[in-house]
Amino acid sequence: MTFHTQKRSDLIALCGTDPIRLLNAMEAGAGDWAAANLPGHMLPGIARYLILGVRPGSFLCAMLTNDLGATVLRADEANFGRIGLWVKWLHNFAPPRSFGGEAFMQRWVETGGLRGGYEDDGA
Repeated sequence: MTFHTQKRSDLIALCGTDPIRLLNAMEAGAGDWAAANLPGHMLPGIARYLILGVRPGSFLCAMLTNDLGATVLRADEANFGRIGLWVKWLHNFAPPRSFGGEAFMQRWVETGGLRGGYEDDGA
């Protein structure tokens, strides 16, 4: 699936109904691993962020910007014990430059994520 050729409204709908399929289309095995290890209620949000560049909620924002203190403080019960798994998933499956600091996240959002044709220029 090439995200830039898909209608935004269709992708938004799929993020809510089948985020595992979209994450697998992004990177082989990403959705399956996430479904097995991460809280299911978080998958639509991470899919919307990575594929469409939609800014996620406070926990994922803290995680994506490498703010450990805020990540711990904003984690709900389902995420608190899985912070290490989130780090592993981001490192193994998320596109480069989609996380790692506030500037990375802001640029990802501004360019519309994978659908927006984000290009890593090495900056």
